Amino acid sequence: GPYARALLEQNKYVPPRHGDRDDQAHPPIHPVKAVDREHMEAGQWPVYELITRHFLASVSADAQGSQTVVGMKLGGELFSATGLIVTARNYLEI
Repeated sequence: GPYARALLEQNKYVPPRHGDRDDQAHPPIHPVKAVDREHMEAGQWPVYELITRHFLASVSADAQGSQTVVGMKLGGELFSATGLIVTARNYLEI
């Protein structure tokens, strides 16, 4: 699809990270070829789509944002508010 094409054509591919722990589980399931929805049996598409989206997220840049936290004391009570602005959606575009 368009997202996968952009990863390749716009050089946005990010190699998956290697964590510092190994749980000895099998490697992650990933798609091995592109498939059109019309060529799948009923119920197969949601599984394929989940696997594909997870894989694409694992090779995409992290989302980026800015968070603001404001705190104040008014009349002896503590109040706080938090705001988040996403500045680069990256894998959230999937």
